[in-house]
Amino acid sequence: MRERCAFLHLGERERYDVFMRLCVVCWLPLDPADSGYKRRVTALYRRVAELTEVLVLSPGGRPEGLPWRRIDFGDGDRKSRGGDPLRPKQRILLSLSKRFGEVLTKAIEDFGPDFVIAEGLWAAPGCRASVEKLSIPWGITVHNIEALSARGVYLPPLPWALWQFEKRVYRKANRLFAMTLDEACHLQRALEPRPPRVTVVPNGTELPPQVSRQEIAALRESWHIREDERIGLFVGKPDYAPNRKGLEWFSRAIFPKIGDLGFRTRWIAVGSPAPRAPIPPFEFVGYLEDLHVALAAADCCISPVRHGSGTSIKILDYFASARPVVATPRAVRGLPVIPDRQALVSEDPEEFARFIRMVFLDRDLVRTLGLQGRDLVEGQFLWSTIAENLVWEVSKALGMPHSLVAGTPIPE
Repeated sequence: MRERCAFLHLGERERYDVFMRLCVVCWLPLDPADSGYKRRVTALYRRVAELTEVLVLSPGGRPEGLPWRRIDFGDGDRKSRGGDPLRPKQRILLSLSKRFGEVLTKAIEDFGPDFVIAEGLWAAPGCRASVEKLSIPWGITVHNIEALSARGVYLPPLPWALWQFEKRVYRKANRLFAMTLDEACHLQRALEPRPPRVTVVPNGTELPPQVSRQEIAALRESWHIREDERIGLFVGKPDYAPNRKGLEWFSRAIFPKIGDLGFRTRWIAVGSPAPRAPIPPFEFVGYLEDLHVALAAADCCISPVRHGSGTSIKILDYFASARPVVATPRAVRGLPVIPDRQALVSEDPEEFARFIRMVFLDRDLVRTLGLQGRDLVEGQFLWSTIAENLVWEVSKALGMPHSLVAGTPIPE
């Protein structure tokens, strides 16, 4: 079955010119880009816009640097009771509403795209209604298989019910864009006998700018971290259930086993909103726009996630900043990570704690892990490379003529 799954071998395609219009539909506001979903959409389609004509549709405010139009469907942009922004569950209900489909149809029709991509499961139902009415081919980006993410987090029968809903939605698309080869094959098998074509378009990152010592010192001062203290860093939204469960597991099973290192370590969690109850030893500092400074300041980066699906942008960010990484196997799923080469990987609490001690105490290990991780990102996981492959795959789905800059046709 695996050979039936289409896989984009990143870096094998040369740059080309494609003349098409691509419309992208999002169910969440994209500003600020404070989650993996939002970061993927904003970073990827900025690069895609360099290759072909793109319009991104989303609620909320304008994301910087994107060809964008707001989807305004009335109460979808109001504040919820108490003045807080709408919760994801409220956004899901709004994305399933008739009003969402109507507004979407008008926006898509005005743009006149050749292909539409629904970014995520919850953008797909409204998108489907629009493209069927307008007779436009479309695809769905499967950021994560929701039923797999729900296992171990939510009680039955919710994971089963989610999976039935997902299969009904995914079967209606012309294309599915999965995060990993394993998930592409999982979808292919589950959607038999006539599944849509499934292509792997993974997550990516950008190489960060150079960070000065003054910037790091200023950040440490803002966090009240002394010169003799080290920093352990986690990046991710604490209200995302797999992240929260992972932090709780670290707090309960791993942190007590780290022991005395001879210096104090401050465990910083970047992401918003902060959890309602404390999760020691983590200090929650909220969303940071300049994440690269926090990464440069970190002595050890962790991802103790044990549930969920898709690929983790946070791991790629750690690698791009040449930081030493200690993670669970689930956290590096879908990435060609060789344990002990690009990252130290374990789900055993004793071993995870031992790996953390090694990172804090062995400077040669830190340097080796950092260089290997950065090399992996540079070779396969830059957004520019992923954008080229996405555009090529969509143009192929449309059967559109395209040419290489060199003037020779792309071989099939």
